[in-house]
Parts: sequence; C-alpha cells; structure tokens
Amino acid sequence: MLERMPALQSRDYRLLFYETVLGAAARWALLLGRGWLVFELTDSTGAVGIVTFAGMAPFLFLGPIGGGLADRLDRRRMAIGAGAIGVVISLVLGLLVVTDVVETWHVVLLAVLQGTSMAMVAPAQEALMPSLVPRVHLLNAITLAGLARHGSRVAGPLAGGLVLATLGAGAVFFLSAGLLALSVVQVWRIRWRPAAPRLAAGSPARSIGRDVAQGMSYAWRDRRVRLILSLVGAHCGLTMAFDSLMPR
Repeated sequence: MLERMPALQSRDYRLLFYETVLGAAARWALLLGRGWLVFELTDSTGAVGIVTFAGMAPFLFLGPIGGGLADRLDRRRMAIGAGAIGVVISLVLGLLVVTDVVETWHVVLLAVLQGTSMAMVAPAQEALMPSLVPRVHLLNAITLAGLARHGSRVAGPLAGGLVLATLGAGAVFFLSAGLLALSVVQVWRIRWRPAAPRLAAGSPARSIGRDVAQGMSYAWRDRRVRLILSLVGAHCGLTMAFDSLMPR
C-alpha cells in the first residue's frame, strides 16, 4: 500500500495527513452546526448564507497574506498557533450555546475569527509538505491531502449530524473543538524544524505585500494559471452553495 502512496512513508507527512483529516472533519462539522444554529435563531435562510460567507470570506482576503507569513515564519508553529486559536473559538461558541446566551451576531463574529484562523492554517499546511517528503513524492503528497480534505466532507457532517440530532448544536461545537485539538497535536508531533529563519528585506508588511502583488501579477500573466484560477473561482462561487443548505 505504501508503495502506491509513497508520501505516507514519511512519518512527519503521515502526521500532517492525520492533521488534515481531523482538521477538515472538524471544520465541516462546525459549518453544519453553525448553519443549523443560525437557522434556529432566526428562521432565515439569508442569515445562514451570511454566517457561511462570514466564515469563508477570510480565505479570499487573508489567504495570500497567510501564504506570505508561511514563507517567513516557522510553518509548524504557525499551524499550531492558528489551530489552537480555532480550538478556543469553537469552545467559546459551544459555551455560548449551552449557557443559552448565544445571539446571531456572536455566531457571525466567531465565524469571521474562525475563518481567519483557517486562512492561516491552510497556507502553513501546504508550505510544510515540500519539507516533509522528497520532491519526487510531492505530487502524491498533494493528492493525498486533497483526498483527506474532501473525504472529510462526508465524515465531518455525518458525525456532526449525529451529534446535532442527539445532543444539540452546542455539542457539535465541542466535537469540532476536540477534533481541532487532536489535529493540533499531530502538527506538534512533527519532528521537522526549519534550518534557519526566513528573512526578507524591508519591513515585513511591505515585503509580504510585494510578494502578494508579484504572485497576483504572475497568475494574471500566465494563461494556464489564470484559466485554472478562473475555473476554480467560478466553481466555488456558483456551485458550492450546497455547503450551507438547511432542511426546512
């Protein structure tokens, strides 16, 4: 089996793979619980869309900045720190629900903060992979990571739905916090350490902004990259509203 999935021969990559499975399952369960909670609070499908957008928007606006930070910081520590913040946010949301003081604005605000956390974790994860596997196995590593994320679209909402039906929305957020905590532990167990800090000339904000601008410029000039990004953007923007669908 490992011969067909050579990236899994690396202990550190296996830990990152487990982290991806656990973290993605936690986030899909969280998405389900958040949507259900807001619908219960407001009886508004529009409110469900707003909270879902609030959780996803940081990826669009902060993802490139997260990538710039991952080029400069210890990627392992960055993933641990941002993941730990996600654990705290899920716990806070769960406590607000079980103490019966939660309001819609709480959910929206915490969705923005959780999305910001995820927008920092994802680039750190992606940037870690080339350091954990040989270059010849990198494509396999990226493929397995995608499989882990999308496979968790089944496991996360399934587990979250069972917990929601039996224990309520608060328990879903505690489940999400537990899974996120386990994912952080997996990254903490990774033995790889950066050889030296990554330094850039000029102020950090200016250098990150320059890198983001150069990346956007390259993506626009390269026809293949521009086409891929356009297709992905169209797909995510026009066909993925099912992520927030709630039964009436």
